[in-house]
Amino acid sequence: MNFTFCGLPALACATDVGFDELGIYAALLPTRRGRAWIVYNDAGFHAGEAFAVGWLERRAGKWLQSSGPTLSCRKRLLDLVANAVIEPVGYGDHGKFFM
Repeated sequence: MNFTFCGLPALACATDVGFDELGIYAALLPTRRGRAWIVYNDAGFHAGEAFAVGWLERRAGKWLQSSGPTLSCRKRLLDLVANAVIEPVGYGDHGKFFM
């Protein structure tokens, strides 16, 4: 899915990763081959100038999780990405942490 983030082009993808979970991937300023790379957990800068990954647990609750590095970001975009204000739609962005 193509969208804009802070006025810049972005690309996102959600895939079934089993166990009632969805893999969530997003790339800011996607590369020419970003669409091919975005589905890999370790795509990093192959997908875009900033790349984030996590998974959405759907069985016992609805929360976004991650393991290992979850964000690769070029230094020139770090302030923009870190200071972005995002209003969640459909899910809260604060609450208890479950394992």
